[in-house]
Amino acid sequence: MTVAVGFLAVAIGLLVARANPATAYEASVYVGTPTVTWAGFALALAIAVGTTLVCRGRQQGVGIGLGALTVTAIVSLPLVRNYRFAGMGDALTHLGLTRDIVAGATQPHELFYPGLHAIATVFHFVGGISIERGLLIGMVVLFVPFVVFVPLVVRGMAGSELAVGIAAIVSWMVLPVNNIATHMAVHTNSNALFLVPPAVFALV
Repeated sequence: MTVAVGFLAVAIGLLVARANPATAYEASVYVGTPTVTWAGFALALAIAVGTTLVCRGRQQGVGIGLGALTVTAIVSLPLVRNYRFAGMGDALTHLGLTRDIVAGATQPHELFYPGLHAIATVFHFVGGISIERGLLIGMVVLFVPFVVFVPLVVRGMAGSELAVGIAAIVSWMVLPVNNIATHMAVHTNSNALFLVPPAVFALV
């Protein structure tokens, strides 16, 4: 029942965020997002942390799922609030490179990290969405394996359910992002880092 309240809180937070799209330039998507959304996310994370630490088995798994969903919702805020694009500097460079790929001026294999550009290109051609939005979706697609596989790696290495719960909670902190060299944006090096846990899982 408590976990259901958490999922409901995430849903309400997303609906409120969706109902309040950005209408002009925002210096921060986080500051521009309504307080009700943050309250819903905070409640969901509190329930997720408690459930993940206290419960075991299926209930713990549901708690981990709630936490992963909440963090993914936060990462998805530019999409939810209908941003045309998010990021500056490198993000704009990667937008230009993706446009070059779509136009045929550049081939994906000519880039060092072509994954994000290729994903956005597929979304553009197959789904008919804009390149900008395709890149934002690609950023989320590359993030999700991180919160899924960190606890799986720890389960494979340690086997302890408490360790799995702690690993899941630590993954929700998104520690690879430090806003100095790595960013939660269209930044291919940062996006690629989120695929390390699946690689480690395959190795383990």
